Amino acid sequence: MDLRSWPETTLENSRDWAQDLREVVAAVSVTSPELSAFSANFRRPNDSIVLVQPNIAHAVPWQHTFGRTAFAEKILGQQWGAPQPSDARVEAALGDLLERLEDRKFPHSVTRIGRGGLAVALALGCQPHGCLPRKLGVRVNFDRPESEAALQAYFGEEPSRLLLTCKGHAHFALSNFIEYGGRFIATAIGRVTDGEFLLEWEKEEFISTRL
Repeated sequence: MDLRSWPETTLENSRDWAQDLREVVAAVSVTSPELSAFSANFRRPNDSIVLVQPNIAHAVPWQHTFGRTAFAEKILGQQWGAPQPSDARVEAALGDLLERLEDRKFPHSVTRIGRGGLAVALALGCQPHGCLPRKLGVRVNFDRPESEAALQAYFGEEPSRLLLTCKGHAHFALSNFIEYGGRFIATAIGRVTDGEFLLEWEKEEFISTRL
């Protein structure tokens, strides 16, 4: 797909982003690599949510790689471009980071962000589990320069990213621990809630619902 035919008009129009999210979640396989002893489910309200991503710049415009996302396939009914390739050295460093996190017992939950991007990882993290039979929610805000647009921030798919939760203000220590060595960037993006699921872009509502 040429960037000149990027469906910007369709995506800028008023649409039901919450319904888009539900459809992508339903379409995405929830099978993901087991991450050591960590749970992928959020544990408790008011935990901080931390996004971990490689400290590297991508040379290809995100609109090109977006054509291989679950959102493009399910919602737009189109595919184009090529997915962002993973880097073996970054993946090895990520494995080492996970081992060190397990030793320190920092996070309450850890999941790899896969198909569907950050929005789907957040939605799946809110699902009930053994010690918490009710659904949780999140309140998350994304801003520049991390992403160029809300669609990229929440539905873009990039390799070697993790979503972590930890106790309240422990995200300061957690981020410092993760960023030591300069291989990864750790950003506190929001908190777990009792049920409200709110995703914001530059402090404006993008998706607001209850799962």
